[in-house]
Amino acid sequence: MSKFLKITLLMAIALLTFDCSSSDDNENGFIGTIVDKEFTIANSGVVNYYLGDLGESGTASITVNPEHFSVNRLFESQYTYEPSDDYVGKDYVELYNSRANINVTTGNMESRFFKTRITIIVTE
Repeated sequence: MSKFLKITLLMAIALLTFDCSSSDDNENGFIGTIVDKEFTIANSGVVNYYLGDLGESGTASITVNPEHFSVNRLFESQYTYEPSDDYVGKDYVELYNSRANINVTTGNMESRFFKTRITIIVTE
């Protein structure tokens, strides 16, 4: 095998290795920014969480529903959670959103993807 072919093969293997490696932004196939939030509220309390400006054509959705809620709502970029009556414990919700804006320099649409993992501790 020629020296050029060996070097090319080694470079290809190195590129594939780096390209397939996982990072903090790649969890179970998700590529984007992962945000972890934790809230502690009383059973009579409410969590209101603003996802930020979604931009011109951004979207948001609940991908994992909490188990103990009376209100679990996502409207535009505002998430609201209220625990079910008399619930005390830990609940979890996962939100996905994308933000899309036009880059004024290039004129191209640019999208960013976010997964927000919210842990809610409900006390008496």
